[in-house]
Amino acid sequence: MTDKKKLVITVDGTAVSGKSSLARKVAKGLNALHINSGLMFRVAAYVSLQEGIAENDRQELEKLILQLQWNYERDHQGGTRFSSPHIHNIRLLNSLEVSKRASIIAQYDVVRRPIAAFQRILLEEHNACVVEGRDAGTVIAPHAEYKIFVDTPMELRQKRLEPKKV
Repeated sequence: MTDKKKLVITVDGTAVSGKSSLARKVAKGLNALHINSGLMFRVAAYVSLQEGIAENDRQELEKLILQLQWNYERDHQGGTRFSSPHIHNIRLLNSLEVSKRASIIAQYDVVRRPIAAFQRILLEEHNACVVEGRDAGTVIAPHAEYKIFVDTPMELRQKRLEPKKV
C-alpha cells in the first residue's frame, strides 16, 4: 500500500487583493477542496453580533466558537460549497459590521485555535486542498507544497471595494 501524497496549496495576501477569486479558481481547476478561513471568521463574527457578545469578551467568544459548525463539501460542478447552520443568507457575512468584527476577533487565540484545528481536520480528510486566508501557510499548512501570496496595488483594491459599498 502506498501513501498518496496530499496536495496542499495556500493562498494568503493583502485585503481585497483577489485571494478568494484565485483560490476558488485554482481549487476548481485541480478538483480540490477550497477552504476559506475568512468565511469561518465571518460566521463567528456574525453570530457573536447576533448573540450580543462584546467583541472583547474572549471568554464568551471562546464558548461561542466551540459551538459553531462549518460545512465544506464538493458540489457537482467541481467547486466547493460552504455552509453553516448559523447562517441562512451568506451575503450577510459581507456587511461592513461583520467585516470589522471578524478582523478584531480573528486576532484572539481563543477564536483562531479552534478554526485552525477544524481546517487541519479538513486537510486530513481530503487529498487536495486550497487553503485561503489568515495563517494558511504558516499555521494551518506550513507543509504546503505551494504557497501563494497575492498583492494588488492599492488603487485596484479600492476599485474592488466600490461595488461592495452598494
